[in-house]
Amino acid sequence: RVTVEGELPNHACVLVANHRTYIDAVMVPSPHPLVFVAKAEVKRWPIVGWGGNSIRTIWVDRSSAESRKATRGEVKNRIEEKLSVIIFPEGTTHIGPDLLEYKMGMFKMCADGDFPICPIAMEYRHADVAWVSNDLFIPHAFKVFGHRFIDVSVRFGEVQYGDDPVELRQRIHDWTSTACAEMRANWDAQERQAQA
Repeated sequence: RVTVEGELPNHACVLVANHRTYIDAVMVPSPHPLVFVAKAEVKRWPIVGWGGNSIRTIWVDRSSAESRKATRGEVKNRIEEKLSVIIFPEGTTHIGPDLLEYKMGMFKMCADGDFPICPIAMEYRHADVAWVSNDLFIPHAFKVFGHRFIDVSVRFGEVQYGDDPVELRQRIHDWTSTACAEMRANWDAQERQAQA
């Protein structure tokens, strides 16, 4: 069950979201097609990798400077083709509610290309939905999908621009961090009310 605050822009942009788990990508209700940027290892996963290829996912090998550069070029191409691109700049999942540091590469590209960024914050009711550490995929998936509902709050921020990648990254990170903390507090308050 997805609770949405705010709206996605009706034009192509770079969607920048915090990253909790492997289902984050499908939690963004978009009125138009999205292209994803994902780590190259996922390409080898059954079903997920095949599905990613079919929707033109951009695969990045984060250990390769050449792959990271090629990824920035592919993102630029998709934006110019009027497709929105969703990126998780933490680079890995994190239980939160705080955020990991955002990687710089995409912010430099957006600043250089004057691309619009729509920040997205996501927070799940149940913290165990987060896929972190050494959790194996299959046991974790059984646990997650064992919940009667997977409840998530998704908040869209205002579209942002900037020509200074360091400032742009910090601004987006700060907004997302604040939004995640607020949504976590709301979930926790609901849990306390339910237990009272």
